[in-house]
Amino acid sequence: MCILHRPLGRSYLNVKKNKAYAFEKKRVKRNIKFYINNELVLSIDNLRHFKGVNFKYNCNLSSALKVLHDQALSATIIVYFLFDETPLDFKTKLSLFDSMVVPNLLYGSEVLGLYNFKDVDKLHIRFLKSLLGVNKQTPNIVVYGESGRFLLSVI
Repeated sequence: MCILHRPLGRSYLNVKKNKAYAFEKKRVKRNIKFYINNELVLSIDNLRHFKGVNFKYNCNLSSALKVLHDQALSATIIVYFLFDETPLDFKTKLSLFDSMVVPNLLYGSEVLGLYNFKDVDKLHIRFLKSLLGVNKQTPNIVVYGESGRFLLSVI
C-alpha cells in the first residue's frame, strides 16, 4: 500500500484525474493500492502516452521506439509525396524532413537515448541517400559529409 498525503498549497491533488501504475521486473498480479488523501487512486495495467507510446510494466521501451519509428516512417512517406508534387531545392527538402520526420524520431530521446538508435540513423541515412540520388552502398560518411549533416543519434 502506498499513501500520499501532502497538500499542495491550498489545493489538493485531484484523485479523479490521477492514475497509478506500478513498474516491476516481472509481471506479477499484485493487489497494490495507492491512496491520496485517504482516497483510493485508480490503478491501471496499461500506461499509454499521448503519442501512442505504451509503457511496459518492466520499463522496457523498445516497443515505444517501434511506435515512434513507425510514425516517422509514415511522415517520411508524406515528405516523399510532397517532393513528387512540388519541385523543391535540396535545402528545402532537408528542412521538410527536419520539421516533419525528425521530431517523431527524436521524441523522448532524453529517455529513449539509453536504447539502440540504429533504426533512427538508418531511416535518416536512407533518406539522405535517396535525396542525393546515390547508391545504397555509398559510404555513410560520404553521404553525411556531402549533405552537411550529422547522425541523429548524435543530436
